[in-house]
Amino acid sequence: MPDTFLIDYIRVWQRPDYGRIGCDPASHPTADYIAAHPEAYTNPNNTVWKDTGYPWPVSRFSLMLLNLTVSRRTGSTEGVDRSGMSIV
Repeated sequence: MPDTFLIDYIRVWQRPDYGRIGCDPASHPTADYIAAHPEAYTNPNNTVWKDTGYPWPVSRFSLMLLNLTVSRRTGSTEGVDRSGMSIV
């Protein structure tokens, strides 16, 4: 029977013999982003991103997918509305 599970948090354990990977590696820095968006990461009453008051975060990869999707549908990316997007 299908059901829905809600996950409050996930704890990740790292094996000491495989090295350590933190939450803010040089290749994917996140500490500055989190510090710049405290409402999203410190207010437990915000359960959906739109309630934080910040624009939806867009990665370079997701922006590339948006461009591919639009260009496949229209043959062009001209006129794509990217307002409200912050590239991270």
